[in-house]
Amino acid sequence: MKSKALQGIVSYFKGHAAENIARQWLEKQGYQFIAQNVKTQRGTGACELDLVMMDKKVLVFIEVKKRKTTEQAMQSILPNMQKRLYKGAENFLSQNLQYQNADCRFDVICFDEENNITHLQNVISMIFFSSLCFLLIFLTGCTFIGTTYNITSKVGSVIMDERDIADDWTDTKINMSIRTDLAKSKISYVMDIEITVFEGEVMLNGAIPTIEDIEKIVEIAWQTPEVKKVYNEIRLDMPSSVAQSSADALIASSVRTQLLATGGITSVNYKITVDNGKLYMMGIAKNQEEFNAVINIIQQTSGISGIVSHVRLSKEE
Repeated sequence: MKSKALQGIVSYFKGHAAENIARQWLEKQGYQFIAQNVKTQRGTGACELDLVMMDKKVLVFIEVKKRKTTEQAMQSILPNMQKRLYKGAENFLSQNLQYQNADCRFDVICFDEENNITHLQNVISMIFFSSLCFLLIFLTGCTFIGTTYNITSKVGSVIMDERDIADDWTDTKINMSIRTDLAKSKISYVMDIEITVFEGEVMLNGAIPTIEDIEKIVEIAWQTPEVKKVYNEIRLDMPSSVAQSSADALIASSVRTQLLATGGITSVNYKITVDNGKLYMMGIAKNQEEFNAVINIIQQTSGISGIVSHVRLSKEE
């Protein structure tokens, strides 16, 4: 039987080898290498970043996991690990200000025992890691927005969601639970479906080629505890191409940035997703005037073929 120390050494070298393979594989997909094994100061609560890459204009923080199966690799990304990954990204950005205008994403590369690679984009659910608030602009000016974040010039300011903090935490748990159950059912579900949660309401976006699979995904979402409503916006189609997905991500990022920069709009109260050129949004508008301003921004953004809104007006309106 191996000692714990020897097991640790073996695991380290296996993990390091997987990271090297992941880097080479991503570079063949057109990603640009930025850094590997980025260490952070002890006591910050952050973990080492396995890989940092550029996917066109998006800075990608990548966690590499090697397990017996892809499902086990996915399940190893626990909430505490997610929180430490965000902390690691925060530290990296504070020391590399040249990326201050880049959108960011968190991906996972999974290896099974046969070294088959599964690349999951945007799969790490948002875990808010500030003990004071769930969404803040760091001293570097970094604002998290859903699964991406942007850098702004608002240094040291705090943006508070109008919703109760408990609602944010509940939404995060729901999102994580749905993703986990989808991965257990079929790993491709997690890759092809975008999940948005707002105050217990779930919106499903993406494209799936069979009605049976769509029904299964919707069923899994509905069976998740604390889900109040499910908006099924899944298209009966083949999954979008990489080019289309990239175009959709850039459009969504552009809209989020404009909402953030526009006075009178509480941008964190809006969840934006773009699928195949159509924009979908959930959230809560302070009043009709704010909602109209949001719609106006969306309509003026190029590349959007339509708008589907699940936004409601605040009860205080």
